[in-house]
Amino acid sequence: MRATTVTALASLLLGTAGTVGLAPAQAGPQCAPGTVRLTAVSTDATQGTITGSPAGGGAPITLSGPLDAYRKSEGFGDNPPPAVKQWDDTLDQVTVPIAPDDPNWYGRAKSRAFASRSLNDLAVSFPANTLVVHYWQGDPPGAACAMSSIQPVAP
Repeated sequence: MRATTVTALASLLLGTAGTVGLAPAQAGPQCAPGTVRLTAVSTDATQGTITGSPAGGGAPITLSGPLDAYRKSEGFGDNPPPAVKQWDDTLDQVTVPIAPDDPNWYGRAKSRAFASRSLNDLAVSFPANTLVVHYWQGDPPGAACAMSSIQPVAP
């Protein structure tokens, strides 16, 4: 009897898991294509997003994007702030092709897979008004605006 009840309850829960719950979040109207310089940022490592306050005011914008959207810094010269230098170094490391016979292929692939989250963490340490982001609604629209590029640019 107990096994039948547990099986029936599990079937009920698993059978309705896709039909009951919250509707998927949609990107807000602030995701109309744009370019913005962010004054300060915070990250959500679980979601892989970065949220920033636009310079000049406005509602904070939550963004996400692929590693290809992350660009090396521009305009800092030979002595960039430490977090910006580490950003550039990280991008240099993860863009090196991974050879199939590399004994550390797994470590390099894992580093590449999580690089955008590491870069987001670095962005929190940037001086104010350093991060410039190009974004749009995304396809399909999601809970965060889609980044087409993100780059530290000297103010």
